[in-house]
Amino acid sequence: MSAKKEWNITNKELALLYGVSSKTICNDLRQLRKLGLIEQEMVISERGLDRILVIKERGKING
Repeated sequence: MSAKKEWNITNKELALLYGVSSKTICNDLRQLRKLGLIEQEMVISERGLDRILVIKERGKING
């Protein structure tokens, strides 16, 4: 059985979580968009630097 998990996280939080720069995360987000893994994006700052992301994960549940 497969399940879909979603996370709501800002790109700055994502950068801090992985210990990389926001620029690196922005490049990675382009890749995630191309792969269709970002379900929803909401800009939360005037310059558009902070975004809340809903990221899809496809996985399996055993049981």
